[in-house]
This record gives sequence, C-alpha cells and structure tokens, in this order.
Amino acid sequence: YTASPHRRYLRHLLMWPSSSTMRAIMPLVFVVTLWSAFVCFIAEKYPNLTSYLKTASLRSALLSSFMSPLALLLTLRTNRALDRLLDARKSIGQINRAGRSLTGSFIAHVAPTNGKLALLAARYLAIFGWALKGYLRGESDEEVIRAVLPPNEAEWLLSVQTDRPIAILTRLRSLCA
Repeated sequence: YTASPHRRYLRHLLMWPSSSTMRAIMPLVFVVTLWSAFVCFIAEKYPNLTSYLKTASLRSALLSSFMSPLALLLTLRTNRALDRLLDARKSIGQINRAGRSLTGSFIAHVAPTNGKLALLAARYLAIFGWALKGYLRGESDEEVIRAVLPPNEAEWLLSVQTDRPIAILTRLRSLCA
C-alpha cells in the first residue's frame, strides 16, 4: 500500500461499477435502504406512529434474511483475498529458497576460481527481492541498486528497457555462462 488511505478508498469507490461483489449485494442493500428511508419518512411525517413503527419495524429475522447473503458474499471475498495472500507468501518463500541455493552454488563452484564474479552474482541476488518489490508496487528501487552494485553495473541495470527483475535474471544467466 503505497497510496494514501484516502486515494485507495476513492479508487475502491470508482471501481464499484465493475465489482462482481457489488453487483451481487446491491439489490439487498437497495431494499434495506428503501425500507429504512420509508420508516424514517413515516416517523417524520406522522410522529404519533413512531411508537408503532418501533414495534412494527423490520423484524430481526427478516433483516437477517437480507443480511445473510451479504455476509456470505463478503466472507467469500475475504477468503479469496486471503488465498491470494497465502499464494504470494508461498511464491516469495520459493524465490528466497532458490536465491539461497543459487548463492550457495556460486560460492561453492565459482568463488574459488573467480571471486569477483561470485561477488557480483551475490549482489544481483541480493537486490532481486528489492527490484521485484519495486516492480510490483511501482516504487523506485534506484537507491538500492546504486548502493549495492558497482557503478557500471548499476548504470546498465537502470538503463535497460526491460523489467528490472527480468534484467537481473538475464544478467545472472550470463554470469553463469
């Protein structure tokens, strides 16, 4: 979440027309809203009916029959979001394991003969997570790249036309060759 909460809320409001959840729950919300407006109008127009309206208003059983589908839809949507989060965490874990394994391979097989090449590969592996996060969130990762990589490598990576995570993987493949 890089945007302010107000911008995210506005974005959600603007995306409502294309939301499948909104299309599913809006009839229920509309009926309950109409009933509430009707009760308020009657209470305002006829003050002596207020006590009757309090007892004859929408019963909790009827209200729960309206709200049960709404709660179910929102629960299903929350479960889908949680599933996507768990899948993302699982994928990040796999990326971390693969990066550690590749770093170990560079240390075991490349470092004894070419230490500078192994160090450069380790630096690229170290910034891969930052580059991936910057790509996914739309954030700048230039500061991290300039701090970790040598100047000529940093300039190459910052000037490349492809996505940075892909460029890092391509560079790692070329270092392995």
